[in-house]
Order: sequence, then structure tokens, then C-alpha cells
Amino acid sequence: MSVVVKFCGITTVEDAIHSVDFGCNAIGLNFYEHSRRLVSLKTAEAIVRSIGNSVKTVAVFVDPEVEEVMRVVKEVRVDYLQFHGDESAAFCEQFQVPFVKAISVTEGFDFDEFSDKYRRARALMLDSSAGVDRGGTGTTFDWALWPKGAKQQIILAGGLDETNVAQAIQQTNPWAVDVASGIEKDGGPAKDAQKMEAFMNEVLRVGG
Repeated sequence: MSVVVKFCGITTVEDAIHSVDFGCNAIGLNFYEHSRRLVSLKTAEAIVRSIGNSVKTVAVFVDPEVEEVMRVVKEVRVDYLQFHGDESAAFCEQFQVPFVKAISVTEGFDFDEFSDKYRRARALMLDSSAGVDRGGTGTTFDWALWPKGAKQQIILAGGLDETNVAQAIQQTNPWAVDVASGIEKDGGPAKDAQKMEAFMNEVLRVGG
């Protein structure tokens, strides 16, 4: 089965179109107010219109208010919600939209407890989130902590780029990989088309 690829932190129509052209499966639109990848509703609408139904769209939040999520769901075509904070399972489930729940992987983290708590999630994301952006930091976690035999779909995130994604896939066998800083121009948040293409080529080489 092919590895699913999500390009996260898309902030422009141009980057969204490149994402489609290079064959990714989903794009992430960040609505976390403290993120340098934050997009307005107007920009998000323009991005989604530009790509139609070519790829899935994921709205990314960190500890949002209910009204904030509802506003985005109402105004923007969203296929999935992604929660990157301390949201409860009940909070994530209330919007009647498939969701992804992310967690920061540290030594001693209990995947089984996390998986059971968010068992209604469409997928679980294991990340190395740190700092104000809550993800997209460009740092990896210890892939030796990757859970074996998980029943849910798991997304690998954290510090991936064209130089290490092949090794990451071979070591963890994820359902999907998520990349943000690894395909950005220096300083970001704009994406680098060459890095985007190189990343996809590496994924296809080992997991396509």
C-alpha cells in the first residue's frame, strides 16, 4: 500500500498547486494564531478553490475554541480536522468531521493509552512538536519509540525532509508522512518547489 503524503503549512495558492502537481495526497492549512504558517479564512478559501477536489484538505488547530473550528468548517471545504494541542477526545469528536489527533513523542510515552483515548480518530499523528508552532519545528523524534502492531492508521511527522524520509518510512512503516519545514524555503513559510518534488520522489522510491 502506498504511503500517504501530506504537505502541511500551505500558505499560498502557488504552493497548493505545486502540491497537487507533485502528487501529494493532502495539504494542511494552519489556523493556529501563533504559527508563522497561519492562514486567514480568505486565503484558505482561495487555496481550496484553486485545487478543487484534487487532494484532501486538513484544517490544523491547537487548543481552539469551538466557535473557531465551526467558523472554519462553515467557510472552507475541509475534509479533516487536525488537533495538535491538549484537546480531549470529546472535543475532537463533536464537529462531525473526521479528525486526526497529534501527540508529541517523548521517552516513556504510552501509545496504547493515547490510541485508546482517541480511538475514534481517523488517524493518529506522532510528532516531535516543540515550541510555539506545535509542530513543523524541523526536529525528529527517536523512531525507535514507534509503536509496533498498531491497529489505527499512524502518521509520521517531525523533522522529515528529502534526506531522511526514505529511512523513516523503512524504519517505521507509517500509513502516512507529514512534512512542513522540510519542504520550505530558508526561513519559510513559503514552500520550495524543488524540495517538494524531491520529497515526493523519495517517498515514491521506497513507499510508492
